[in-house]
Amino acid sequence: MLIDIHSSLISQDEQQNTWSDDIIKALKMLALAQTEGKHAVISDRFTLDKIRKCPDLSSSDRAVYNKAFNNFTKFQSYRSTVTKYIEVNNQYTTQKIYYDSGKTVIKVPPKFFNDSEIVQKTILLCENTNDAVLYETIAKVYLIWNNIRIQLACEHRGGGGSTIATEYSKIQQNQNRFLQMLVSVILLN
Repeated sequence: MLIDIHSSLISQDEQQNTWSDDIIKALKMLALAQTEGKHAVISDRFTLDKIRKCPDLSSSDRAVYNKAFNNFTKFQSYRSTVTKYIEVNNQYTTQKIYYDSGKTVIKVPPKFFNDSEIVQKTILLCENTNDAVLYETIAKVYLIWNNIRIQLACEHRGGGGSTIATEYSKIQQNQNRFLQMLVSVILLN
């Protein structure tokens, strides 16, 4: 999943160096997700510059944001290739979904990332795990053909046809993992 850190997480005041606990925890979790290749984390250049200098982050966390800063142009191109992404935004207290220019933007507060379970692999829910393997293969071919150098990381989950709605509801109730649901329909003549 692509995760965009909104500028509202940082102070616009150059003299102010205060970071809330929720923001620090979120930044640490997002750095871990980026390091492990489970999610791609991006932001604008000014925000990345402030984060990579944050004294409350470990040197390894700052190195993740420093790499994102140094590869800003490459990472920003990811946004144009996705139709859905997460925006971590300090102006929200609950999850909100917005639709903008054909993209779905899920805006979440920093506290959304205070649990390490949320930064685990995205769940790819299909009718069965064979379908999930097929969709993942199609996605990998798309990345190769379009010269997009990112690593896909997802957990395959089968819903079993008539139980896919139940599985989907169960995952959504927990609200502790990202979910992509793909339903395949095969028509036989």
